[in-house]
Amino acid sequence: MTGFLHRAGKSRPIYLMREKELQRLRREIDRIDAGIISLLNRRAKTSARIGARKKRLGRAPYDPSREQEILSRLKSLSRKPLPASAIEFIFGEILSACRSAFRPIRVAYPGPAPGPGWTAGIYNFGRSARFLACSGNSGIFRALQTGRADYGIIAVSGKKAVFPPDLTVVKKGTFPGRAGKKEKFIVLQARSR
Repeated sequence: MTGFLHRAGKSRPIYLMREKELQRLRREIDRIDAGIISLLNRRAKTSARIGARKKRLGRAPYDPSREQEILSRLKSLSRKPLPASAIEFIFGEILSACRSAFRPIRVAYPGPAPGPGWTAGIYNFGRSARFLACSGNSGIFRALQTGRADYGIIAVSGKKAVFPPDLTVVKKGTFPGRAGKKEKFIVLQARSR
């Protein structure tokens, strides 16, 4: 008889055994997910405490060198089956959400979405940031200078970026652009922050 397993004189359909195993594995995933949620909430609370401490010390909430350090360390800890690129994406979003647990970061970009500036913003700050579409680079500069945005992100296409002297470059980088081509961006911040 195909489709049946014979054991000690009893016959049970194999599909029932497979279904029970599937249900057992799903319960295991549910327990793992509950543990992950608990750890994420614990991480977010700790991040909020760090954000409050940084504010008292007069430091910016976003520290790209620290975030790169975290991502590099986590990618080195990962073993198969998750590739380093998946770890970077997952933890990039976790960092974004945890940063926002204290106060969402406001990011000005050349709008409208989706364009290279918005894509660079998502890639750099994650989906928990608040994005402000601006009319070109001059709109980004005004948003930073007036405090409507904490950071401005500009996609750089071959030419040197020129910006007002009261703004400073916080980070330069690349992001995966159209057709897999790497595109350059810079992150700006007002000097007084």
